[in-house]
Amino acid sequence: MGRSRYKIIESGKTYFITSSVMNWLSLFALPALAGIVIDLLNFLQQQQRIKIHAWVLMETHIHLVATSANISSEMRKIKSYTARCIVDYLKANGPEFLLEQLKFYKKKA
Repeated sequence: MGRSRYKIIESGKTYFITSSVMNWLSLFALPALAGIVIDLLNFLQQQQRIKIHAWVLMETHIHLVATSANISSEMRKIKSYTARCIVDYLKANGPEFLLEQLKFYKKKA
């Protein structure tokens, strides 16, 4: 998911969060990739690490209304985990085109 220019000011508050896939690739049109995000949100809610008030998952991005004691840290972990799972899935199952696009748009270190 893309990099954010927004900063979390106060922990423990409720935030409206939007996170998008790099270059607006339609990753979440694939049910398996959408399932990764949905399963993770369910896990975080069950573990009480984040309280999700509402969410919508679109083909290219996600919107969340969420509360957490450390929402910034949780969002960083969510993005890292989902990115790793998506890349692993695409390496194993394709389509190769999406993996190549992610490689192309990856931020240069």
